[in-house]
Amino acid sequence: MDQTAPSSGDAAPSNAEAAARDGVPSGPAATAPGAAEAGPDADAAWAELTGRWDDPAAHRDLLATCQDLEALAEVGRRYRGVLEARPDDPMAREMKGEILKRATVIGLSQLPRTRPPSFQSGVWPRRLLLGGTLVVAAALSWMLGRLILGNVF
Repeated sequence: MDQTAPSSGDAAPSNAEAAARDGVPSGPAATAPGAAEAGPDADAAWAELTGRWDDPAAHRDLLATCQDLEALAEVGRRYRGVLEARPDDPMAREMKGEILKRATVIGLSQLPRTRPPSFQSGVWPRRLLLGGTLVVAAALSWMLGRLILGNVF
């Protein structure tokens, strides 16, 4: 490869042209960290999305394919890469928020559910309650009898 600098009459190639010439991908997919680990389906979906970047339905379609936290994390890394390259991209900012919402929902749904402790009274607490009620009823009956009948004894 020729390492000489361009002559003063030649225009320097842009970063995208240099990347394309060297076989390095460019654009939002290339700036996303972790893009190399993605599977071919994820790469194809992302490539399709970059072709329709301004279409919100395309972004929703991509997020609809993310059914677990790992897939959301991968897509989130790609959107983060886009935001690092273009911090003012409104679609990337909006999708970053949507990914966080979906990841929160999935994460919370995966937490183990515990039932609140149920009140399980045994036989003895019931017997004590019944006995106490009977004692109070007997005392009230005795007092009512004394009021109505007077002091008979």
